[in-house]
Amino acid sequence: MCREALEDYTPKMKRLRELVSKVMAKSLNQNEYCFSEQFGKQAALQARFNYCSCWH
Repeated sequence: MCREALEDYTPKMKRLRELVSKVMAKSLNQNEYCFSEQFGKQAALQARFNYCSCWH
């Protein structure tokens, strides 16, 4: 279950990272690809997992 969730999560986060980078660049009056050119396609993604037990 966790592996499938991570496999679903990763491409969505990559698209979000690309979108946020473009929007930030535009807001700074820069080329929309300036961050992707600087950091490349291999910019780091991080995932955090927290375990919370159910309280019944």
